[in-house]
Amino acid sequence: RPRCAARAGRLHRQILRNLIFYPERSTNTMKVDVKNKHFLHKARLDITLKKEDLLKKLEIDASTGHLTVQGLRLKDLIVDGDATEVEMQKVQVSRKMELSAQAGSIDMKEMVSEHSEFDVQAGSIDVSGDLRGKTKIDCQAGSVNLYLQDKENQYGYQIKNEVGSVELGEQDYSGLSNEISVRNDAKNQLDIDCQAGSVEIAFDHA
Repeated sequence: RPRCAARAGRLHRQILRNLIFYPERSTNTMKVDVKNKHFLHKARLDITLKKEDLLKKLEIDASTGHLTVQGLRLKDLIVDGDATEVEMQKVQVSRKMELSAQAGSIDMKEMVSEHSEFDVQAGSIDVSGDLRGKTKIDCQAGSVNLYLQDKENQYGYQIKNEVGSVELGEQDYSGLSNEISVRNDAKNQLDIDCQAGSVEIAFDHA
């Protein structure tokens, strides 16, 4: 039993060495780098701040592990995930949100963002909440699923689809080399570029 405890302690220290935080008080920025794939495949990191705290910027660069974030108010959010599982809930982004999923998954619930960019290689991004302003989606071979609180007529959209699958509300824009533009003067815009993956966007019908 002492040997097991010592081994667990060494593993815990190794995990901590590969979880790197860069707090920058002058800019209210937190950077989280998750490095070592061999030691972090079961690692879990939870980030929670008091509701009244305002962290201006959160950057996450993770190659593996499981990260959860909840209850933050940010100006900027950047998440670059490789084989990582990222879960976020009740996060508000007032300026810009950038999500990139190489082969992992990003799941966000009750989100609010003024400007969003989603880049999916072979991973998945699932977001529910209020996406305002311009939302840019670049889906190569993975999947993007959005559930938006507003009705469909509150959004304009531009769709470019190569050989992927695009479903927006009740409409299916799948097929070869489809290009569509609707309501370019709307306040909220969806810019979708789907190469070989799938994009599904549902709206609130209440």
